[in-house]
Amino acid sequence: MYCPLFPLSSPNNGSNLSLLAQCPYATLSPLLSQIPRICVAGFSPPIFSFLSSFQLLAVYLNEESSEDLKTKSKRALKTVLQKCTYLEALEPLLQDAPPNILKYVVHQFAKVLPHNKEARRAFVTSGGLKKVQEIGTSAESGSKLKEYVEAINSCYPEEIVKYYTPHYSQQLLEKLDGYQD
Repeated sequence: MYCPLFPLSSPNNGSNLSLLAQCPYATLSPLLSQIPRICVAGFSPPIFSFLSSFQLLAVYLNEESSEDLKTKSKRALKTVLQKCTYLEALEPLLQDAPPNILKYVVHQFAKVLPHNKEARRAFVTSGGLKKVQEIGTSAESGSKLKEYVEAINSCYPEEIVKYYTPHYSQQLLEKLDGYQD
């Protein structure tokens, strides 16, 4: 029997992606109800290394995947993302997730950061806030993604948010050029 923890193409299944349609739920269903406890206990990194190693994400993005497979993979990924409070596990997905998945990742940060001082600090030092600012510049005004970015920004002093905003250093240099002695 095929195990989804191994690479997608194994000698036994070739490129039979229809077999994978049941894997997201078969693999993760027993874990989904336990995700908050697993994440708090610190066991999230192995789960998310599995997820962010693109098993679910790769299946979802694979052009050969059926619509059923894409739907099930997205639903499983979305469910796990919504339940995880271990933000360090979510950070790699800020880089790798497509926009329609990214909004769930950013939303989870927007829900957790206001209530966790240590997580806010770690988010800045790890580069997460900078990445969110980059995401925010490309998000459409009025979109849910933009709303979540603004919620994250409200957790930080304005100076910190500005500092990590793309092109802020260029703006400072322009001010310097215009400064009168």
